[in-house]
Amino acid sequence: MDPRGMYYLFDGDSAVASIMSNRLREQGYEVSIKTNYVGSFAQWFFSKPFGVGLIIALMLCVMLSGCFALMNAKGYAIERLHGKSALGIVFRDIKANAVPCAAGMAVACAVLCGAVYIYNHGAQWNLWLMVTALILLLIMACMMVAYLVGFAIASASPLLWSIKGRLPQRLPSVAVYCVRIPAVVVTIWAISFAGTALAEARDQWRTQQAWRTAGDSAAIYLNPNLSAEEQDQYSERTGAWLRQAEADGHMILAHEYDLRFFAPPADDGSTVSGRLLLANGNYLSHQDVRDADGSRLTSVPDDAVLVVVPSTLDDAHQQERLDAVHRWVKSQCEMYGRNVPQINIVRGASSQQLFGYGSALPNTPTLFDDALLVVINASSGLLSDDDYTAYASQGDVLLSDTNYAIASSRQAGLGDFIFAVGNVAQNAADDYAQLKADLIVHLFNIITCAAILAVSSIAIAQIRVRERAQTIFARYIHGWSFPRTHMSLIVMETLLAILPLLWSLWQVASMMRSQAAPGQDNPLLLGGWQPVLVMLLAVINLTICLLGVAHYTAGIVRNHAREE
Repeated sequence: MDPRGMYYLFDGDSAVASIMSNRLREQGYEVSIKTNYVGSFAQWFFSKPFGVGLIIALMLCVMLSGCFALMNAKGYAIERLHGKSALGIVFRDIKANAVPCAAGMAVACAVLCGAVYIYNHGAQWNLWLMVTALILLLIMACMMVAYLVGFAIASASPLLWSIKGRLPQRLPSVAVYCVRIPAVVVTIWAISFAGTALAEARDQWRTQQAWRTAGDSAAIYLNPNLSAEEQDQYSERTGAWLRQAEADGHMILAHEYDLRFFAPPADDGSTVSGRLLLANGNYLSHQDVRDADGSRLTSVPDDAVLVVVPSTLDDAHQQERLDAVHRWVKSQCEMYGRNVPQINIVRGASSQQLFGYGSALPNTPTLFDDALLVVINASSGLLSDDDYTAYASQGDVLLSDTNYAIASSRQAGLGDFIFAVGNVAQNAADDYAQLKADLIVHLFNIITCAAILAVSSIAIAQIRVRERAQTIFARYIHGWSFPRTHMSLIVMETLLAILPLLWSLWQVASMMRSQAAPGQDNPLLLGGWQPVLVMLLAVINLTICLLGVAHYTAGIVRNHAREE
């Protein structure tokens, strides 16, 4: 297997890293050793949506703690009139809120650690528990600082102002929107990431059955650190080895082309769009490819070219693609001085998907619908040794067996050029597992951001009504309607709902315009349905806010503008 990558040593002796690096250098690799400090891990963590979401959650907790002190300005003023010291008031608040706060943190810690335990069966639970506890302690420390700042601002307000319940200079509303606006941005960001992750995981899920047909097929990895002269020499030897492997039935060719770049342009300069899969006879023996009559195609004559035309193509489009294949065959024959081989045309079965093996990486198509299949063997002379090596460097030339790939390449003297072999099906399974793990993280982040928006919606509703209690009551008794009474809030919240939706629509439209090929799945959520989810969250967020305002307004009316 390919040993390139990054290796981490936890609580290990630095001499172990030196020993490991020396062993890799003996194999011809370039190795560098560096120490990862807390700052480097923090930089990586906070570059992800989950890390940014954690910052928003911290901001929410800080905002709620500070607003708690600001909204108790009236109570603090009464305590001050009774001669209570500032320190005594602080201790009273701490005593009243310590148990609920500690219980909430304990529940949050238990929920998070329990979710991880269920997900990975308790692997590294002690490390996760420690990290969670440290994060919660950081949040509590920040909340304490925010409370003290809010208490200082509330205590500095004039007594008469505070006794009337007026909040200091509308600071709570400003603080809430300092959380809500970034939370909206992060929510849209999280939805975009989750949509992409969902599309990638769905595509890989659809190809799992096809990957089972890959068996023990292996891709080879070529050494890029050789000189140009050495690479040219090894390229020819590698191509000759692959030709022999094909003749022995061990080499599979499956290379995807865009028809625009496959063949020379027509006489009028026009090109044809669409997908083409270039394969060899061994591909047919490993994959189930059928003609329109349902008969399986298993081989191609050595001196011929087999073209399998998709059944969905009409005559005009079919002829365009066949003309492109003829131009390519003719140009290859002219290049290598070969006679033009016979071209056999077969119409493929309906709704037939071609498995392209591919590199098994995210965003790499593996199953092709309505793709043109061109099958040739090395004996046709249409491809050179360098062509086969070039295809191998892209992961499109596979060996039917990992052990065969290792043994035969060493026997051919290619050990310095082919330095690693990887099982393509195992690589695909690893990528699929990583995609599922990433999807879970993104979905959890959406839930976190949605919860933050809901809590901040309730907070802004309560603060808005508390700040304008007397004004709201006066407008109510004069018969003002709800929209007219809270017009500024409705405008602000509507903008927070509409702007992300417009941005999401623009993003989807841009992605659709920039797609590489017609008919390719949109990488956004459910092929472009991302705005629906964004709109749903925006409507729920706006509804919670307006219902909260209506509820607290009703309380103000019942209490005749008294906020207590």
